[in-house]
Amino acid sequence: MEQLLAIQNLEVSYGAVQALKGITLELNLGDIVAVLGANGAGKSTIIKAIAGLVKLHSGEIQFDGKRIDGLSVDTIVGRGVVCVPEGRRLFPYMSVADNIKIGAYLEKDKKAIRSKLEEVFELFPRCKERLGQRAGSLSGGEGSIMGTMIGVFIMSFLRNGCTMMGWPNYIQEIIIGIIIVVAVALDQVRHRRDV
Repeated sequence: MEQLLAIQNLEVSYGAVQALKGITLELNLGDIVAVLGANGAGKSTIIKAIAGLVKLHSGEIQFDGKRIDGLSVDTIVGRGVVCVPEGRRLFPYMSVADNIKIGAYLEKDKKAIRSKLEEVFELFPRCKERLGQRAGSLSGGEGSIMGTMIGVFIMSFLRNGCTMMGWPNYIQEIIIGIIIVVAVALDQVRHRRDV
């Protein structure tokens, strides 16, 4: 397996509070991984560290064989690491269509954007029905699915992409159906890329 992401001895502090201590993690191309833990365990901090949103106290992060810690956020995104925020962190006054289009901002080929968007709509047909609707008017579940769909859409453009999706901390029950849909969707996007 080709190694996609490697984290070695990651440490992050917020002032005097150490949020991460000695985190080491390796992900291979095609892996789907979940980081689970209680509130305050450091799940979001790991994602923020990979994305370049927090400064590391020590350790290093490599993506696709190249070190990315210390790089600017836009450089990290350009290399293929993207975050999909948890919950309903959409642009509420923009349409569903415009929220989705933001996910393709690195892609310049309009034909490729349309083609990949249709592939993703096959996986998330409800989102296609809502294109003209304001994102802020979606139900809670629709907004969460929308965020997931944007993540899958972004990932379809990445050669060796790493999409990190956050799930709301307040969800007490895990909706297995959504997790299965996300896993199947990511697998189908990867499969289509390899064909």
